[in-house]
Formats: sequence, structure tokens, C-alpha cells
Amino acid sequence: MLHGYWSVEWQREYIHGYQVPFDEDTKARTLRTAAMVLWQKRMIQTTWTQMLGLWTLRNGERHGRDTETKEKAQQEVLTNEIQLLYNNREQYPLRVQKLLRTSFEVHCNERVSNLRDWMDAYRVTFEVTRDKT
Repeated sequence: MLHGYWSVEWQREYIHGYQVPFDEDTKARTLRTAAMVLWQKRMIQTTWTQMLGLWTLRNGERHGRDTETKEKAQQEVLTNEIQLLYNNREQYPLRVQKLLRTSFEVHCNERVSNLRDWMDAYRVTFEVTRDKT
């Protein structure tokens, strides 16, 4: 994990902070070393499991969990993108401005699939022609 960063850090602290008994035999040292490796493995597994859980939760919130919430999330993203286009309308050449509807409200009353298709068709046009008035 992180190219062994945390393993190296933990081992360094372990070496500085743990006093090895003078009478430690080979068996005890082997057990101690195995316990350290097992602890590191558990920490890495726990960290990645929790990160994956948080990422899954974030994606569910951002992109929706079922068909209805996915469509609602996508509509929100698309309307935000379209709102930016309308807010910056004057920064586009007149021929590109004509791609926009009469108002933002009219444009966003369309179905999500229509908004998605429209953005897919014209996104690059707006990006390329911005500030070329």
C-alpha cells in the first residue's frame, strides 16, 4: 500500500519504540516478527476495505443507486453543465449561441436522454469556440 510507505514507517517506529528482550530466543523473535507482518496485513486490508466502502457510498450518492436516482443525478449534472453554457452565452460566437434554446428553463424541461444527447453532440463545439467572439 502506497509502495510500502506505511509498512516502512511502522517498522521504523516499532524498532525505535519496542525494547527487544535480551533473553529473546529464536522462537520468540520469529513469533514477534510474524505478528508484526500479520498486523500490517490486517491494517492494509482494513484500510483498503474501508476506502472501497467509502468510495462505493460516494458513488451511490453522486451517481445514484437505482435507475430513478441515477437518472435524477445525471439530470442534475447535465443541468449544471447547461446552466454554465447559458451563463456564459456571450462568450460564444453568434452561430454557436443559436444552438441554445430561448432560455435555460425551456432547455432543462426536456427529458434527460435529450439533454444527454444534446450535450454529447455540442459539448466540444462550446469548448472549442469559447472566447472566440
